[in-house]
Amino acid sequence: MKTAIQFFGKSVMSLFALLTIISFTAFSQNNPAGNQTGALAYNYPVNKPVKYRTTTKVVQDMDVNGQSMQNNINSYIGLTLKSLGAAGSNFKIEVTIDTMAQTTDTPAGFNGGAIPGIAGKVYNIIISPDGKVIDNSEAKNITYAAGAGGTGDAVQITDNFFPVLPAGNLKSGYTWTTNDSINSTTSLTTTRGTVKSDNTFEGFELLNGVSCAKITSVISGTRILRTQSQGMDIKMSGPYTGSITSFFAPSTGYFMKQEVSQKLTGTIDITAPDAMSFPLVMDITAIKEVIN
Repeated sequence: MKTAIQFFGKSVMSLFALLTIISFTAFSQNNPAGNQTGALAYNYPVNKPVKYRTTTKVVQDMDVNGQSMQNNINSYIGLTLKSLGAAGSNFKIEVTIDTMAQTTDTPAGFNGGAIPGIAGKVYNIIISPDGKVIDNSEAKNITYAAGAGGTGDAVQITDNFFPVLPAGNLKSGYTWTTNDSINSTTSLTTTRGTVKSDNTFEGFELLNGVSCAKITSVISGTRILRTQSQGMDIKMSGPYTGSITSFFAPSTGYFMKQEVSQKLTGTIDITAPDAMSFPLVMDITAIKEVIN
């Protein structure tokens, strides 16, 4: 049994390693009708680099044939964003990947570290004034070696990187609810799902001496992720709940910090070559923040 547990752990960890670099904020906050306070909008200063770091921790518990198995995954991504100016009514942003690292600690052992060949890679994206990514196509050309002999790309790094801002003018305490879908495909994974977000504009708060609009969100939904690893077809699915806190600085024209916490309770199903199913509980915490 121990050998089977170790093999299973090594095989599926490539899947859960990828989860740590997929954005967990794939939802929109759209069209609240408030008043009194000016509308929020992205406006990164042209040719001024802004550095971010994203740290993600995943604690994943499975029951494999009556044996508990806990996996711990930590990832770190450093990015430099620089506005190249307007692209019509949107903005072109140059993205430089400064560093990308990931470690996994499982019953099968500890492995990971800096991901080779990714540091220094550069590509451009287009974002709207409210933070939606309009064009992320260049990210497909930025690839790196992933687990189990696969290849990942940068699409999942920036696809939902920016907290999406509410439209219109707001006043402190305004609340609104949105419903959205999750639809993400990379060379290794396909993710589908739904998300309901109950949002509150909390007003303005100082963060590191900068006045920021604070938006809190309580989220819930379902997620289905499919991948292949070492000849196995793997599906992870289940409902999740969580919270998101975002800080946007109107004076700088960009977000300063976002904190995400989620818990998914579901199953892992292996459908080929042999059918197996295991209960799964996964706790995810992530922080994106400006570091310069």
